Amino acid sequence: MDLSGHRQRIDEIDDQIVRLFAERMATAKDIAEFKRSHGLPVGDARRELEVLSEVEAKTPEELRRYTRQLYMLMFELSRSYQRGILNAETDSEVPLRCGLIGRKLGHSRSPELHKEFGSYEYKLYEMEEAEVAPFLKKGEFDALNVTVPYKKIAAACMDELSECARELGCVNTVVRRPDGTLYGDNTDVFGAEELLRHTGFSFEGNTVLVLGSGGASAAVRKALENLGASPIVISRTGVNNYENIERFAGVRALVNATPVGMYPNVDDSPLDLTRLPGLELVVDLIYNPYRTALLRQAETLGIAAENGLRMLVAQGLRASELFTGKNLPAALIDRVTDKLAAETGAEKAHADNGRKLMFMVLNGPNLNMLGIREPEVYGKRDYRALLDYIDSCAAELGAGVRCYQSNHEGELVDLIQAARGQFDGIVINPAAYTHTSVAILDALKAAELPAVEVHISDVAAREPFRQISYAGQACVKTYAGLGFEGYRKAMEFLKKHISEAEDNTGRRELVEDRRWRAAD
Repeated sequence: MDLSGHRQRIDEIDDQIVRLFAERMATAKDIAEFKRSHGLPVGDARRELEVLSEVEAKTPEELRRYTRQLYMLMFELSRSYQRGILNAETDSEVPLRCGLIGRKLGHSRSPELHKEFGSYEYKLYEMEEAEVAPFLKKGEFDALNVTVPYKKIAAACMDELSECARELGCVNTVVRRPDGTLYGDNTDVFGAEELLRHTGFSFEGNTVLVLGSGGASAAVRKALENLGASPIVISRTGVNNYENIERFAGVRALVNATPVGMYPNVDDSPLDLTRLPGLELVVDLIYNPYRTALLRQAETLGIAAENGLRMLVAQGLRASELFTGKNLPAALIDRVTDKLAAETGAEKAHADNGRKLMFMVLNGPNLNMLGIREPEVYGKRDYRALLDYIDSCAAELGAGVRCYQSNHEGELVDLIQAARGQFDGIVINPAAYTHTSVAILDALKAAELPAVEVHISDVAAREPFRQISYAGQACVKTYAGLGFEGYRKAMEFLKKHISEAEDNTGRRELVEDRRWRAAD
């Protein structure tokens, strides 16, 4: 073969390389989308090393050095391409304005839930009934969730309803379309069906009692019908009520769709389960507390028990898909449910007859840099060591704890707002925001939870600008200059403060008789 023939062969091979390279980069784009939706980093060094080893093993020895260089370049090009795609999406897309409307939302976990599904804004809108329709018609939002008691009002405000929402007369998801019209759907049915399937109970052909007759009950009944069951409503005033419930003594499954037993009324129960000796499964749609009094009684009686956390996650995932127009992997339901369950404390949420105290620990900007940033001031131990210390101290106190750290003021405010109904007290180290953030001060006041301020360093002995604490004005006590020990003392104080029900509103104590100089 002459030179021209060899060059023609090279050109043919190059054509194949270009086609395969385009296919490879298209697949890299799909991987970037998957990683974005799952919060995974672009690079995966372990995976790259595995691929290199496999490719080199298939390559003649004299070419292995070049093969390694080629693949390292392709890895870099793939990472760069993926980052470009993700950055372009972030830069070009205006974040969706989403949220939740309801009357009382202190118990809601929706903001932290939707952070798992997308990067859109998600706010809580507490409002009275007269405010709902005007907000839906003229409020500044792109998509909303709706919770009790406004689902029927929302349905009446929609320009178009899904078949499910129209049948139930209830809307829990609202999407404003490009032309300004409102589309309403009900994702509670999807969530309820996912929860019921997950129990492993065979619903087909069975009668199931549903406590309550509101919107949640309607969604559960529809889900049960989809699964082949025959739901019967038990209400206070209906034909089938709590007075004559013994007539269903042989029923095998029951779902509580009432708010009875929800935080803070954690010792209330809608029913004494001994009145239904045939029960094999009890489902409670409540997820705060993680184990309601009803579920605890079911477990004592040897009845399978399931709370409503999975329904919350599943309906939220479906709502997020409607918000963004993008499908999410069903595996997210398992992952997010497990994550929220672990954070809630699962079976440890209650001890004997009393509820286990739960504390939120909030750490502000740069505390993730412990051990690196100014070790002569903040010590040489890193942030992981601080988290381990806090966990061990909480365990010794018999309390639960969840720790958060953020370098962004708005995220700290969101977390404080979400603490209502979830925690008994807050330990906060606002870091630099101590001296600047009125927003954190206002959030702490609005949360109406006892809060203790902590600082690792002795701020009173530092620069003049550090002598002002806005957050501290909403705290009942401050510990400063004690290192990690301040966190332990803060939790000890909160436990005592709560158990003794002291009225410490507006009172702040400083350790070692230090006095904080407030702003003029």
